Amino acid sequence: MEPFSELKQELVEAGQRLRLFTLGQRGVSQKAGVTAIARLRELCERIKDGFSSGEQAREALTAVTLAKGQILAAEARLALLRKGSS
Repeated sequence: MEPFSELKQELVEAGQRLRLFTLGQRGVSQKAGVTAIARLRELCERIKDGFSSGEQAREALTAVTLAKGQILAAEARLALLRKGSS
């Protein structure tokens, strides 16, 4: 199992990439948004599985909760983009 600090750093970096999509950063495609959503979900699952109890449980829960908010925002933008293109 990876150390919590490494997983959290990966989560932060993935969240930053997803935020670029959510904010409509020029050059960030829908495909990149979908990929970033999947990556963030995968990291959330790994953090929940590995750190739902113990010393980092509270910090893990906070990080996952924040990431899920980012995912919801990105999914909303994705839905709007798809609706606009149909």
